[in-house]
Amino acid sequence: MKSPLVLIVDDDPTLRESVSLWLSHSGYQTAQAENGRQALGLLEKQRPDLILLDLRMPVLDGFGFLAELAHVADPPPVVVISGRGEVRDVVESFRRGATDFIVKPIESYELLDHAAQAAITAAETQRRMLRAEARYFELVQNLPLLVFALRPDLTLEFVNKNCRAMFGQSRATALAVPGWFVQQAHADDRQAIRDVIGQAFSGVSRPLSLDCRFLRPDGTITHCILKVMSATEAPEGDGMLVEGLLIDITDRVELERLMVQQEKLKTLGAISAEVAHEIRNPLFSIAGFAKRLHDRHPEAHETEIILAEAARLEALVDRIRTYLQPADQHPVCLGMGGVIAQVLEALSPELVGRDVVCRTDFSRAVTAVEEDPLLLGQVVTAMVRHGAAHMPRGGTMDVTAWSDDTFSRLTVAYPEAQPAREPERLFLPFEESGTGPGLALARRLAQDMGGSLAYAHDAGRAVFTLTLPLFPHAHASDQPEDASGGTS
Repeated sequence: MKSPLVLIVDDDPTLRESVSLWLSHSGYQTAQAENGRQALGLLEKQRPDLILLDLRMPVLDGFGFLAELAHVADPPPVVVISGRGEVRDVVESFRRGATDFIVKPIESYELLDHAAQAAITAAETQRRMLRAEARYFELVQNLPLLVFALRPDLTLEFVNKNCRAMFGQSRATALAVPGWFVQQAHADDRQAIRDVIGQAFSGVSRPLSLDCRFLRPDGTITHCILKVMSATEAPEGDGMLVEGLLIDITDRVELERLMVQQEKLKTLGAISAEVAHEIRNPLFSIAGFAKRLHDRHPEAHETEIILAEAARLEALVDRIRTYLQPADQHPVCLGMGGVIAQVLEALSPELVGRDVVCRTDFSRAVTAVEEDPLLLGQVVTAMVRHGAAHMPRGGTMDVTAWSDDTFSRLTVAYPEAQPAREPERLFLPFEESGTGPGLALARRLAQDMGGSLAYAHDAGRAVFTLTLPLFPHAHASDQPEDASGGTS
């Protein structure tokens, strides 16, 4: 190991030489300065492990040197060696940062050696503690989850940098706003969150956990697990704190939903195939008999009704058959933003005809996906058309796209007075009406692309969410020129 370097600052050259000689024989390296100003100049060139400092010196005395040393980053420890052992000198030396005080003349060099070793060891221990603290603080700051500490009034005492990734707001904002943490929660879950935190403050000894939902700035839902520990006293003794974690499990929830939807899709496919087969055979017979009757009795209007209903049933069977057929895919790397812009441009006459105002928001990164542009366009078209057909005339539809580490997502949200009583019926081929791809086909295409299409009702709005896996090698954002969103 490198020998410690000791800087001797004293205006007495005899003392400097004698101390330097003894320290050299004891395994130390030494440097000398005859006053505080010269010592500060040496500090700019080399880094001593210890400073032996006299108080009474010309140019810049020991107290002045200690005042200047206080402005140096990570200063070396100082042991004062003074010919005057007055109490006020000792007190003032320690107040200005000295670690030890030895009275001249030095009666025991073993005492000096002990003081030097103790000061160097203490300084190294302090530096290691500071490095460890900085390392662990940086680790906590960059954890992929929210780490926080709350006071009894639900004011944040600490929160890590992940609050920007999860909620789009800085640490400074989160710490400055009273009750910020609970305000980010979904309205239906806020009371449950308050109750869990209240239990932690009440003295519950075990950690508490709660599945809950939080809202992002764009209104989308983040599914989380809230874990809080029992309350502990703040480090400064200033009241009690509850520390906890908020873990984002949105991807897991999406995958679970996807698995459930896939099982439903298999069951629905089997039922749809059987229904289509059972309908088609008698339908052909009925339509054939009705056509013959119409040819013989063209004045009978009943046959026209039978033929019209047969045609409607034939269209229904075709929809079921189309729904069950696998889609041919030709995936390419493309951006969600570009596809959305093309769909909205194509549907612009329909939206204008219904006085629908369409707002887009691509303020968060919209990373590329690897999908068939035609199939993706059909899914987005179905979502927008369904919204335009079921929202009030003159209403506003919000189309939002963003990406995280795993998925790209697109939401179409519009006013809805009451939630759908049976949401799954929205995605049944039997429920389709109108022209173009319906929601049933859109969901099946989303499944074929490895994603999902889901419905939710939130705060008086219907929200349809398309979730697709990211393109594995995509890093650049694909955003329209108006990246902050626009209105059409």
